[in-house]
Amino acid sequence: MTALLALAVVAARLAAAAPGDAVVAVLEDFDGPAESYYTDTGAGVGFAPSGTVALEAINAAGAFRGAGALRVAYEIAFGGVFGLAVWGKARNDSFWDLSNATHLSLRYRVEEPASLAGHGQARVVLGDGGACPGGAFACDPGPFGYGLSDYASTGHLVLDETSAEFRELRVELCGSASPFAPFLGLDRDGRRLDAATVQGWRLVVAIDSLAGVGRRM
Repeated sequence: MTALLALAVVAARLAAAAPGDAVVAVLEDFDGPAESYYTDTGAGVGFAPSGTVALEAINAAGAFRGAGALRVAYEIAFGGVFGLAVWGKARNDSFWDLSNATHLSLRYRVEEPASLAGHGQARVVLGDGGACPGGAFACDPGPFGYGLSDYASTGHLVLDETSAEFRELRVELCGSASPFAPFLGLDRDGRRLDAATVQGWRLVVAIDSLAGVGRRM
């Protein structure tokens, strides 16, 4: 039997922040259009799709400074080979300099709860060119940003509770190979996130088969 994880979530502003809530850099204001973001449910790494993801740029009351927001509707097959819904952006000729920031901030709200309670979780992934010799821009991020060194937020943002108001996910902007790091280096090679040369970001929704185990945010 195949179960589907279905959800609609709205994101408004992905930014780097410093003490006092000062915004250092806005990675994404989610002003659209929807076609400006890549999406992937498996094809980007050569797998058969394990679900669907659809993006819609909207105007949302309560969004940061009245800016736009991005509605994300997705379905993921429980037990699928890829088992993720991914969307984001990557740069191959410039980067976001987050070196003056202490935290990453994501404003979001859940419009429909996950169909499998406790199993739907979201993470923010940042990518830099640390794996490539030659420094910044030596890495070709590729159409899905998978050519970069990835650092994933380690707390679980569980997508069960709906809200009319926007909430905030705030993660300390520190990435390493340690499993206790706020952003975990997925290649586990001892590198650290270079916040001064972030070339890509993506939001990832997955089915947590070990729901209830670990740390939630």
